[in-house]
Amino acid sequence: MGESSFFGAAIRKIRMELGLQQKAVARASNLSLRHYRRIEAGQSFLSLGSALKVCEAMKIAPSELFFEVAEEFLKHEQREFGIF
Repeated sequence: MGESSFFGAAIRKIRMELGLQQKAVARASNLSLRHYRRIEAGQSFLSLGSALKVCEAMKIAPSELFFEVAEEFLKHEQREFGIF
């Protein structure tokens, strides 16, 4: 699982918690819906500029996104190494 997967999972989690649609976030971030979906699926990398646009579109602080990325990474590590 790479960095793009952690970012994608974090973005998806936040978006769903906020009750936002992929299409709305993609449009507000100036990303194609196809590219945005690939980001959430962990199949495409996200530039820092695009990450900031996604945060702005979801009306969250970038620190919230990076906190969620860290949480996704920790969950992965716990599963990978059997740490509970």
